[in-house]
Amino acid sequence: MKGEFAKKLGLSFLLTFFMILGAAVTTGMNQPENERQKANPLKKNQDRRIPLDLSKNLPKATIVDESSEAAAPIEKADSDYDYSGFADNQRGVIPPGAGAGMTIGLTIHDIQHMGRMTRQIAWRESHNIHITWMLKNRDFMHPYIRLTKYQFWDATVGQIKWSPLHFPWGGDDLHASGERSGYSGIDIMSDGRALVYNHYDQDGLEPYDCLPTIWPDNPPLSGKWGWKQGVPDPYDTDVQNCAFPDTPPISNWTISCPSGVWPYVAFHLYDNGAIEDTIIHILAREAEGESISSDGGRLAYWRRFGAGPDPNSPGLDWASHVVDTITTIGYVVECAQEGVATGYEGKVALVWIAPWPEIPGDIESATPNGVNFLVEQNANDIYGIISMDGGVTWGDKFNITQNDFLDKGWAPLSDLSALIDSDGRLHVVYSARQFINTNDGAPQEPIDMDWPLFPIAGRIFHWSDEQASPDYISIVKDASHDWTMYDSICMGGQWSMMSVTKPMISQCDDKLYVIFSQYQDVKNGIWDNCHITNWINGDYIGSANSMLYFAVSDMINGGLNWDPARALTDFTQRCDTGFTGIPTDPVDPLALNVCHSHAWASMTRFGMEVGPTDNFYNATVVNDASWNQTESPDYYLDVVYVDDLWPGAVILGEGTWAIDPIKWFRFPCVDAEAQPVLALDPAGIYLPDWGKTGEPVEYTVTMSNVGNTPLTISDIRPEELNNFNPGIDGWLAVNDNGFGGNISEALPGNSFDITLTINNGGIVDELYSPAVLTGRIIFESDSPGGSDTLNISFIVADTLQIPEMSIIYTDQIGLAVGNDGSYGCGLYDTLGQMDFHVLGSADIECDTCSKGIGNFAHKYLYDASPFILTNIDNDRRISASVHNMDWLSRYEGVADGLRPLDGMSEIIEGANADYLKTGIACSADSTVGLKSIYVAPQHPDTGEFIVQILKYYNLTDETIDDLFVGTVEDWDIPSDSGVRNTSDFDVDRKVMYMTGWEAAQADTFCNSSDKGNDCNESDLRYGGSTFFGGFQYKPGGIGTDNKVEKNQGVFTAKTVSWLGDNLRGHLPAERLYDTLNSAFYGYSPWWATDWGAGGAESLYRDLTMITSFGQYALGVEDTLTFVRFLVSEYQGGLAGLQESIDKARAYTLHYLCCDIWGKPGDANTDYAVNILDVVYIINSIYKNGDGVKWPSSTYDPDGESDWPTDNCDNLMNVDESITGNGHVNILDVVYLINFLYKNGPSPECPYSIF
Repeated sequence: MKGEFAKKLGLSFLLTFFMILGAAVTTGMNQPENERQKANPLKKNQDRRIPLDLSKNLPKATIVDESSEAAAPIEKADSDYDYSGFADNQRGVIPPGAGAGMTIGLTIHDIQHMGRMTRQIAWRESHNIHITWMLKNRDFMHPYIRLTKYQFWDATVGQIKWSPLHFPWGGDDLHASGERSGYSGIDIMSDGRALVYNHYDQDGLEPYDCLPTIWPDNPPLSGKWGWKQGVPDPYDTDVQNCAFPDTPPISNWTISCPSGVWPYVAFHLYDNGAIEDTIIHILAREAEGESISSDGGRLAYWRRFGAGPDPNSPGLDWASHVVDTITTIGYVVECAQEGVATGYEGKVALVWIAPWPEIPGDIESATPNGVNFLVEQNANDIYGIISMDGGVTWGDKFNITQNDFLDKGWAPLSDLSALIDSDGRLHVVYSARQFINTNDGAPQEPIDMDWPLFPIAGRIFHWSDEQASPDYISIVKDASHDWTMYDSICMGGQWSMMSVTKPMISQCDDKLYVIFSQYQDVKNGIWDNCHITNWINGDYIGSANSMLYFAVSDMINGGLNWDPARALTDFTQRCDTGFTGIPTDPVDPLALNVCHSHAWASMTRFGMEVGPTDNFYNATVVNDASWNQTESPDYYLDVVYVDDLWPGAVILGEGTWAIDPIKWFRFPCVDAEAQPVLALDPAGIYLPDWGKTGEPVEYTVTMSNVGNTPLTISDIRPEELNNFNPGIDGWLAVNDNGFGGNISEALPGNSFDITLTINNGGIVDELYSPAVLTGRIIFESDSPGGSDTLNISFIVADTLQIPEMSIIYTDQIGLAVGNDGSYGCGLYDTLGQMDFHVLGSADIECDTCSKGIGNFAHKYLYDASPFILTNIDNDRRISASVHNMDWLSRYEGVADGLRPLDGMSEIIEGANADYLKTGIACSADSTVGLKSIYVAPQHPDTGEFIVQILKYYNLTDETIDDLFVGTVEDWDIPSDSGVRNTSDFDVDRKVMYMTGWEAAQADTFCNSSDKGNDCNESDLRYGGSTFFGGFQYKPGGIGTDNKVEKNQGVFTAKTVSWLGDNLRGHLPAERLYDTLNSAFYGYSPWWATDWGAGGAESLYRDLTMITSFGQYALGVEDTLTFVRFLVSEYQGGLAGLQESIDKARAYTLHYLCCDIWGKPGDANTDYAVNILDVVYIINSIYKNGDGVKWPSSTYDPDGESDWPTDNCDNLMNVDESITGNGHVNILDVVYLINFLYKNGPSPECPYSIF
């Protein structure tokens, strides 16, 4: 995606990313993390498939109803000690497969870490395997309650300590259920005690005051955790101090004491022959509770020096300093282990991801400010700092990645891992996605850059301080392949949208190993490894199943080369996890079609050589017959992961609750496979890449060998596809630049550049332009698979207008607007969704009862667009810019997006209002044009509405019959659970509206009853659109018959019905035409047919509002004009909404109606100014005649109803701009006569803002 294109097309995948998202996202892509609940998966007789937020960038949640049914205990059975009673346990050696491993615990909190993983599995000299994980369980579904678990495998007796069969959820609880912790990791102390760590809030109540906390077991393997310590103060004091007390919190935070959260901890036995000391290193970041600020948070390092961490030991003080300010959760602390090479015993490394510096390659990151979570949160480098004396003194900071953001590079988001190997070398692995500066080497905002194949494509890279130059950064796994050909592909969720995520590096038997999660394998044709809701509900974000892979490099090679990655698990394509109806078993894990998403994996730092007294006979070993282990067959690495039976991070609105096994397996430290691997950069040429008519465009394609043996490429072959005319044959050419056929694996000389020319010789000239060219380059080589393809889609045209976005604000709300007709605009900016804010910046909204992504109170109108629906020769075509309908989209082979033809004006500031005009956008078949105007009043009393003016034009040379025009609006009014709205209407005010859902019953979200405990009641939040009036201009006079006083009709329906299911975010033209053409009129709100399994909340759904202005014959010179109000209500309920509509009507009649009509002086509204208008004005003033009959044809004088007036009388006030006279009187009659007969000045609209 190119430049502004990222703001609509590319970000339609996010996440919003993305997220922001996102993201939040988001983006979302990345957003604040709060608990949210899903449709109760444990409730009997519930539907197997839960309708989620369909075809949207951020899937939303449904509700858990805990009021009627409590969880039954897990029954004990007389079976094998380690069998959990939940899933089939695999013993002994097994091949890679779905759900591989032994179940050692359970959780319903699937996501274990935002961003990077910690080590959640560890061992030391005793060879016992220690594991930790984060737990939320069925017995404690309250959002505040979250626990940390500990488990170990006793290598002497050969069994786990706390089986899920005999102990609830398996493992040992670190603390009571009324306390709150999470995002844990583990290390092992020199005396064999487990050192579990997490962030922890003692009372478990909001606002969370979390501290990085260590939990040493005492004695070893006992499950006694009384010696916990938080930094900076122990928890046995009466007052908890801030984790960041030294400087004030970030200015826009509302709390005075930020939390220290998402810690990473390393235990260090520093023994250099002269000194032996224990040191605990902690790295954690600042947050508001558990939320990420767009202005970032400080990253701090704490060091505890002394004997064992108990209250009576020396060294209670935690030395600390702030390292940097960061926007993600990407940082690790790594220290040397016993047995490291002499001179490296005290080596400690801090490695973190932070924003790009001011100058490319600099060692100091820039301070973040209002980071867009969707894109800008990706604009990072990786930084590091090393100590050689256990953290007493530190060297200089260094920049590992040194991205040249004035050109191009690979930017990490949050995934990284580090290892100091036995030779003392620091290794760092990380995931990153590509960016390209498109501003000819000048500075460019990240959101305007090109992020190819965003958000899925990515790579995993390796760096070592042995050869610290970026020239020696190697590729562990290339997954930047072209996924665009798969229009129903699904992806990982927030923090995992990249195709390869969560890498972790370890050492075993003189080799380095990296494990990682991969979503899909499009290079090998795997694109549908998804939950079935990807198709039935359109939940393409978060529904992909994670696969676990590993790659190997020999220690002597130092990570410069890696073998082709091999799978540790297997695919479960188009899986359909469903409910069994048994309360303690929401899914059937043995069903053939159950999903297995092998997510949030962690690996031991070093491999273990199993000795003769070690008992692992009943453990699970994943091994494939093709793997070789030639030198030391008794070395193993251990892996723990969440076997997510319904993929996606449920607390982020993805998937639904499931009781997920925590799986553990081992795999042998096998040899690296000797193979070359071809990687292409770019991976393809994609729309909207374009070139001018008659001009060739060259691309440099870099062929890299990212394997570990020399690569031979035997053929590079261009192929042109679907040429529409033989006259353009030969438009694609390749210059191999003297390539000899071979590429070495040795860095930095492991690549070669060839030149690709599109529109070769300018062959696509004025005769054939505009044109879309499609083709491909085939590379034949000895890389695995033997053949690689670079796909090409390219536009040739004189000019190309891409989508642009902007936000217009009142004093209270904002609306994002696009030149492609869109408004609300999905994830473009959360301040532009009819939300409430302060001066166009900070949200003033509180979140409803501590919910997470998908139901924040700062989103009212998610995404919306006018639509154009034609029926030409019985060919029904629809065009819109909503959800997945955009300027390049196609549904079932037919283009269905509105295409921008012009840019957008700057926001014009006026005394009474700001306004914004879009250029013309046209229907996908170029028959109908659309122009939009948005007016935002600037008086505090008129801040809850925005006036929308839509104009439709005929772009052809003949009348367009059978034309429907209207809008589709996806309102998501904030609710206590996900997106749950209901709708109703007010005929007098011509409005259909939606309102949020308030959980009035006792539930799991707020203590006891939710009603009255929210920061703002959801059933007092409203949003909707009101029809003001319209008309059809026809040359030669408009006439009263061409006025449009009301919509044809408005209906609301479940979003899944009109944009979900197999529609995947596209409106169905045929069905909508049939609906509107079947005598449809009036207001038709969606009603639930019954309460359903979910109880009262089943009456509330994610709804979409579709409005038809009517069916028209649009002449060649005709213009259709419609005026509407978009209204949000914060806490005033229906009465507040109605009051805002009344104000909007009065405002429009006073300030805008004359401008909209376009003919000041046209008192009788026949679209001509003449003597008849003079007579009309005289009659109105002196003979009790009518006012100007627009927008209504029926006169309703002031005082006869609640309306201020029903007429645009300002059309008669033609002299106000000259005389300042604000009334219609005889002076206006004289003014109009002078204009008509005495060459006087033209009539002007009073109070004109245009």
